[in-house]
Amino acid sequence: MSCLSRCCKRRSRSAEQEEEEVTERFDAYQLFLGNIMMVSTLLLGFIITGTALSVSLTGEENYGNKMIGVFASWAGASAGCAMLSMLLAFLIQARGTAAFENHGSAYALKAMRGSTLSIGVAELMIYASLFTFTQSLGHFFNMNYLGPNICPLDQQAGTVSEESFCSQLGIDFYEAMSDDCGRRLQGNGSGVAFVRDRVDTSNLCNTYEYLVAGDINSTYFVWDCQTLDGFVDCEDPRHLKLINDVSEQLCNIVQQQMIKERLCNTTGGVPFPEGAAACTAAYKAEQRALDCIDDAVEDAKKCYQVCSTQQTGGPPGYLFMQKWQAIMRIMEAFLLSVAFVRIVMILKQLVNVCQKEDSSIPMQALHQLGVDYDSTDYDTDEERSVVRQSSGRS
Repeated sequence: MSCLSRCCKRRSRSAEQEEEEVTERFDAYQLFLGNIMMVSTLLLGFIITGTALSVSLTGEENYGNKMIGVFASWAGASAGCAMLSMLLAFLIQARGTAAFENHGSAYALKAMRGSTLSIGVAELMIYASLFTFTQSLGHFFNMNYLGPNICPLDQQAGTVSEESFCSQLGIDFYEAMSDDCGRRLQGNGSGVAFVRDRVDTSNLCNTYEYLVAGDINSTYFVWDCQTLDGFVDCEDPRHLKLINDVSEQLCNIVQQQMIKERLCNTTGGVPFPEGAAACTAAYKAEQRALDCIDDAVEDAKKCYQVCSTQQTGGPPGYLFMQKWQAIMRIMEAFLLSVAFVRIVMILKQLVNVCQKEDSSIPMQALHQLGVDYDSTDYDTDEERSVVRQSSGRS
């Protein structure tokens, strides 16, 4: 009797140990699925809120609807992959939980092993979400940190364009300086340099000669942080004074002031109605010239802030994008490598699961697609004993 009792206790202990082991393996699946859901949910929330709040289109941005469309496409793909991963993990976890509650740990473990393909797809969707997110991030940086396409250098073609905003500004500055200073280079007959009241003409024309002698492209004239002393900081007073002087020359402020003084001089003997109208027009012309100077200075500031090549060897925005693109290539290569290794491991796990099943190939395919097992569909007598133990049918 005592021998029979000891044998029954050993069998009971063995069954309990098997059930405990099966439960631990089932819990490992559940924990992994919980991690997938947590990561995919965080990605989904971050991508959706970031995409919705980070961009807008009012007409004043550096980008247009075409760039937003590309950015939103990559961001949407990233959010879609994260959502698919989250839903797959949730459904698989719900399937395992239902199997555990209804039939016990062995049946639940069987259901988890029958979800190997779906678990692998849920994991791979996280890598796909991260990959597409890096693409959307690159487009976001391109929209917000590269700046408007106003520089002489065409980043895509690698050539200097004369049609960009800053190219046109440089050409305007060049022509304004050459109108007066060009005559000094060629000789103006009297041998006397042209002198202005408001502008340091000597410095202006010496700078013009220096830039012309240096074969500086006219599209970079003045705003690209060059003075008689060579390349200087763009906020250096010498450079700012040069910009202001050239802007005054460009906008003809001296001529407008001379015209105003002549037309508004009360001792000139001009009849009242005609003289008053001409004086008013002269005041307006002078104000437009002053506004023109302010606009030219602001345009020059915008150009050297976005496009200056002198301090860094290239436009700051372009250099930033080149560094970021290099980092992105490394990140993408790492993600693809990890995804490839995981695909191989998932396939090996899938082959291992299929080899241990006695079911037909079509039935195994149905199991991997989510069709639940019958309660009698087990591989071995040991699994059946564990089911009986977990169900209270010893």
